Amino acid sequence: MKIYLLNPPFKPNFVRCGRWQGVSARGGGLNYPPWLAYATGLLEETYKDVKLVDAIANKWGIEDVITDVKTFNPDLVVIDSNFSSVSNDINVARLIKQQVGCMTVLVGPPTSQLPKQSFKMKALTSSHVLNTILRYKK
Repeated sequence: MKIYLLNPPFKPNFVRCGRWQGVSARGGGLNYPPWLAYATGLLEETYKDVKLVDAIANKWGIEDVITDVKTFNPDLVVIDSNFSSVSNDINVARLIKQQVGCMTVLVGPPTSQLPKQSFKMKALTSSHVLNTILRYKK
């Protein structure tokens, strides 16, 4: 199985997983996506073809991401999200699903904290964007 983990494009220097979500950290630094990095490390123990892409750090737009996903040709794309960017992230998942056709999974606070509401979102259900959502459960 080929797995592609994505910190999707949004606003330039957007920090999805930091102490403060938004454009750039207070000190001006750009945080890497730690949860995706941890997951990538674990997946690499089992799967040979795993790729982590930080579109924001690469200064990539959606076209760059689509080209890269097509080139990698994954079976599964895992897309990080947060409340500030969830509409954008769903759109990125929709475009990947339409243009590449692979399975898509949305992870992050919106899906972890509000899984039932996430699946009821019109943007997700009207276009069959996601195959599943992942959340932590004790």
